[in-house]
Amino acid sequence: MNMVTSYSNYLPLLLLVSGYQFVTNFWLSLLI
Repeated sequence: MNMVTSYSNYLPLLLLVSGYQFVTNFWLSLLI
């Protein structure tokens, strides 16, 4: 498998996970 294609396939997933963690930390900081 090509490195570039695998990277472009995982990039949206990494953005989704990082965005989810950011929102979760944001709401937790508001609740505390």
